[in-house]
Amino acid sequence: MNKKIFMFTLFSLVVLVPMLFGADNSVSDSEVIQYDPYAKINLNPKPVLPQIDDGRALGDVLMTINLVAIGMPSPGNAGAGITWDGTYLYYENQNNHTMYVIDPTGPTLVGSWSTGITHPWGVGHEVNIWVDDAVGSPGMIYEYDWSGTPTGNSFNAMSGGASWMGDVTEWWPDGEICVLAVGGTNEIYKFTVPGGTPLGSIGDPVWTGISQRALTYDPYNHTFWLGGWNVGTVWEVDANTGAVLRQFNPADNSIAGLAYDWQSTLHPTPVLWLTTNAATDNIYMIDADNPNPVPQYYIWDFEEGWEDWTHTNGQPFPAGWDVITSAYKPAYTPPDAGDSTFWIDSDAAGSGGVLVEDTALSPVVVPPTNMTWLKWGVGYYQLGSQRMDVGLKYFDGAVWNAVQLATYNSTTSPMWDSVDVSAYNTYDSVQVYFFFTDNSEWDWYAAFDNVSLYAPAGHDVGATNITSPPEGTVPAADYDVIARIYNYGGVAETFDVTAEVYDSTGAGPWTQIFTQTLTLTDFPSGGDTLLNFGMVTFQPDSYYYFTQAYTLLSGDEDPSNDTTSIYSTTAISLGDVIFEMDIEGITGDNRLLGCEYDGTYFYVSGASHTDDPGMIYVIDTIGNLI
Repeated sequence: MNKKIFMFTLFSLVVLVPMLFGADNSVSDSEVIQYDPYAKINLNPKPVLPQIDDGRALGDVLMTINLVAIGMPSPGNAGAGITWDGTYLYYENQNNHTMYVIDPTGPTLVGSWSTGITHPWGVGHEVNIWVDDAVGSPGMIYEYDWSGTPTGNSFNAMSGGASWMGDVTEWWPDGEICVLAVGGTNEIYKFTVPGGTPLGSIGDPVWTGISQRALTYDPYNHTFWLGGWNVGTVWEVDANTGAVLRQFNPADNSIAGLAYDWQSTLHPTPVLWLTTNAATDNIYMIDADNPNPVPQYYIWDFEEGWEDWTHTNGQPFPAGWDVITSAYKPAYTPPDAGDSTFWIDSDAAGSGGVLVEDTALSPVVVPPTNMTWLKWGVGYYQLGSQRMDVGLKYFDGAVWNAVQLATYNSTTSPMWDSVDVSAYNTYDSVQVYFFFTDNSEWDWYAAFDNVSLYAPAGHDVGATNITSPPEGTVPAADYDVIARIYNYGGVAETFDVTAEVYDSTGAGPWTQIFTQTLTLTDFPSGGDTLLNFGMVTFQPDSYYYFTQAYTLLSGDEDPSNDTTSIYSTTAISLGDVIFEMDIEGITGDNRLLGCEYDGTYFYVSGASHTDDPGMIYVIDTIGNLI
């Protein structure tokens, strides 16, 4: 008789696997999955979008969250630090010592916890959240997990003759964070975590002449953003030298805290989250991008009303298209809607089988010879068979023709979308249209905004998707690492492309198991190719894998499309050993014939033990004989 049990009844196996191993078969560190400082792009992927000038500029407000309106008590002048985990904002109210957890997509207040700190100010994170104390124990910085439980780790960050320490950075990728000195040198100081070993500082006379309060870090561009209410300026500075690269002055200049969201899931380009120390406590989402916007030919954002669009069925809103404030049906407002957006709601036609159909149509456009992309934001909801189409009408010299470019016929969250329209440069004129039909049903609504036609960047390459290994659950096997690379720009380019694969079992650390860099030489404008980087082996037994490929082009004008990535996991195969236990070693019985499991204990029968023949042994899941 084999000394170890390898087979149970089918019922026992079905019950045992999820109870013993269910939690370990998914990556429990959600921060690694949702928001990764090593990745080059957002890990909640959206369609590849060229960078455009959307009519906004560095420092423009893209969203305002009124904290009182969502239920946070506001005694005034309460704002302090802020940090962002890819899903939620963590906002420190210094007056009541409480951390508030905010979902900005509502916005809604989803939770809170007390820091227990006398005067908490700076908030940032590496693996966990770090909060500093400005008054009670000035300069001390404390670590908490994401639920607010103290880890017990802390250190004194007071440096450079500071009176106290201000804001703390996010996403330093090497087990380090930085803290801003308030008073003394007013410089940025770097520390290891969790130990708190000092690693140096940077400063520049432009901003160290007076104390600042807010600090955050951009890991992609290796820059800091900092500012404070003494001057009311936000600076982007070089992380090696402290030299100022860009700056802006927000309208609400009582700057208290900053968090940089370079993998934004709410906006197609990076944003800053900014808190204030004003009597009215707001959080602002700030445009931090568009340093070199590409040429823009046509854009309609409906902030000035209809902007010469028309619609066909003549019905007034809500049963026909109209420009309406973004507060209408806010759960389905298109991204970056600003104050106004184009809306329709067939609910107004009632539920009596009235057919509602309407087409919103842009002004006639004479396309530039290098027009390439149509881009828009959409918010949409439907029940049943309704749909919305997006397309172009084009004039071929004799008649107008229409081509459908996109359609929405299921529940769709607010999103950006885009399509290549370069094939229509040869026509005399084009128009953009949005058509909807409720197919005689009701309770359906849709919106669109920020419609634009524009030309490509001069120098822009990117990795569009991973074609191998597959995404999702896959068999354990050898896979070629293959990525599709595209030249969006107008000239041939020579550049490197790197592919990397990382693996992790359960909640363990990510380990790089593959890396390869290939060079594309004189890759033509419009070039589209699949690159095979070599072979990687996926192991069985629920290994998790992260595969990414990214382009490395000096002077690339749109870094948002440089990287593509996927997650994979290997499934447990029939016959794989997923659990074993040495029952003879536990019982001293070498003739074991049967096993059952009740969700808590194993029941194993012994045939002819010399001392106790015919015994039933009761054993827990960690090997204790009960």
